[in-house]
Amino acid sequence: MKINYKNTALSFLEDPLTFPFYVPEYSIEMTLGEEEEFKYSIRKAVLTSDFKESWLNNIQYVTKPFHEAYSRSQSKIKSVVTETIFEEAGTLIIPWKNHTQTIFYALRTNGEKIDWDYEVMIIMFTKSPHSDEFGLDLFVYLSKEDKDFRERIWKGFIDQQRDSSWWIADLMCFKTFLKYADIETKIVNGKRKENHLGQKYVNETIYKVQILDSTYFTTISRTEGFGVRGHFRLQPFGSNLSNKKLIWITDYQKTGYTKQAKILNP
Repeated sequence: MKINYKNTALSFLEDPLTFPFYVPEYSIEMTLGEEEEFKYSIRKAVLTSDFKESWLNNIQYVTKPFHEAYSRSQSKIKSVVTETIFEEAGTLIIPWKNHTQTIFYALRTNGEKIDWDYEVMIIMFTKSPHSDEFGLDLFVYLSKEDKDFRERIWKGFIDQQRDSSWWIADLMCFKTFLKYADIETKIVNGKRKENHLGQKYVNETIYKVQILDSTYFTTISRTEGFGVRGHFRLQPFGSNLSNKKLIWITDYQKTGYTKQAKILNP
């Protein structure tokens, strides 16, 4: 798996003013002049952003098994999102079958369930192997201090019922999953090659990339029996059981023998 400037938008952070990207059809129509003004505003904002250093120093590559683990945990994660405090920024690289998403984000939540408050910025570039340019598929900005809310969303996402609220919730759930789950990671430094869980990663950029992976679901049943599907559980722990940790209960047999491998333990 290669991580480079062709399939990720990391070079946008190096030189926002000349980085080539196009604006797809958004749910909100824009004139050509409005489109150019919008593109320039994004370039200028990133050029002067306080988050730029965090975007370059907190890069996480989300593998398919890891994203599947996250997807299977969402029903449990949603119950604790509003109780989770965040104040961070970073970059997520998510490879899909036909394209790769580069997501620059900044997130702040107060963790107060009764009086929940948050601020967020999400910038998503999408790149397919058949395109020479990146598409700016998503821009969401909500600042309580500035009392400002802006969004530009690719029409295809809206057709899939993925509006700004969906993307904000997805980011919060994903970051909550990272906070509570015991995860496997591998750091691949810039201009280096590393092997991780049988996969070779070649980092052709100059930046350190953290690989997020998961093999928690590998279970080999040796005998017949009544199978129970694997599932996530929020396990209380610590003093007075006041803390929570997301654990994976792997597939198991009600009777018989099951060999478990790479599971999330309490």
